[in-house]
Amino acid sequence: MIEAVREIAHARGIAKDHVHFELFEAHEAEAGDKPFEVEISSTGQVFTIPPGKSIIEVLEEEGVDLIYDCQRGDCGICQTTVLSGIPDHRDVILTDDERAANDVMQICVSRAKSDRLVLDL
Repeated sequence: MIEAVREIAHARGIAKDHVHFELFEAHEAEAGDKPFEVEISSTGQVFTIPPGKSIIEVLEEEGVDLIYDCQRGDCGICQTTVLSGIPDHRDVILTDDERAANDVMQICVSRAKSDRLVLDL
């Protein structure tokens, strides 16, 4: 229903990112998810993100200090610059243009379409 309201508002000239909404459940893993690598640009460290775990979960387990909040892809606090690779955007806050640019992602729910992402962390 949320997406229907956003689509109707967009059809009437209101940008999707100008319609406020909140979600109350975490994003679930999708069939076909595969492992991918995340490289931290500041340190060169490389981590493997398995299916069923988020980038945040893996990095936190390995001692990387991150800023995040909702872990549902709807607050934008964990938004991170993508220096290389193609994100699989699973958030609900980026606009279509932002998704197409592939230069930022929400590391709490999004994954990778490429084998490796290099993140500005």
